[in-house]
Amino acid sequence: MKFKTTQFLVLMIIVNLCAGIGYYFFFSFIQNQIESNLVLADKIDLTNQQNNKLSDLQATVKDTEAERQQLLSFLLPTGSEVSFIEQIEGLAKASGLDGKTNNVAETPNQIAGVKQLDIQLTETGSWNNAMYFLGQLENLPYNLDIRGISLIEQPSGVKNKAGLWTGSFDFSVTENL
Repeated sequence: MKFKTTQFLVLMIIVNLCAGIGYYFFFSFIQNQIESNLVLADKIDLTNQQNNKLSDLQATVKDTEAERQQLLSFLLPTGSEVSFIEQIEGLAKASGLDGKTNNVAETPNQIAGVKQLDIQLTETGSWNNAMYFLGQLENLPYNLDIRGISLIEQPSGVKNKAGLWTGSFDFSVTENL
C-alpha cells in the first residue's frame, strides 16, 4: 500500500507541477494579449484623434474659403506685371508727375506660390502731386510694400520753376503664381 500511496503522491506532485507550469504560461499568454489589446486601443484612440483633427481642419478650410479668396485678391494676378507697371505709370501721370520706371526686378519669395516684384520709379512734379501719388500708391488693392521714398526739391532756375521736386519711389508688390 505504501508503494501505491507514494506513486499516487508523486503523480499528484507531477500533475500539480504541470498544472502550475500550464497556469504560468496561460497567465503569461493572457497578460501578453492584454498588453497587445492596450497597444491596439491606444492606436485606435490616436487614429480617432487624428481623424477628428482632420475633420476640424477640413471644416476650417471650408469655412475660410471666402477669406482666403479675398486674400488672394490682394496679390497681383499672374502675368499682369506689364499692366501693373502701366497702371502705376498712369497713376503718376494722373497725379501730375512726369517720370519713368527705372527698374523692375523679380525677387524670390519664401512663400510658395508667390513671387515679388521690386519696382523703382523716378518722378518729377510738385510736392502736393508727389504726396497725392503716394496716397494713390498706398491705396492700391494689392500687397504693396513701400520700402523707400526720397523727395528732393530742385533749385529754382531758368529751366526749373520754383516748387519742383524729384522723387524716387522704391516699392515691391507680391504676385500670385
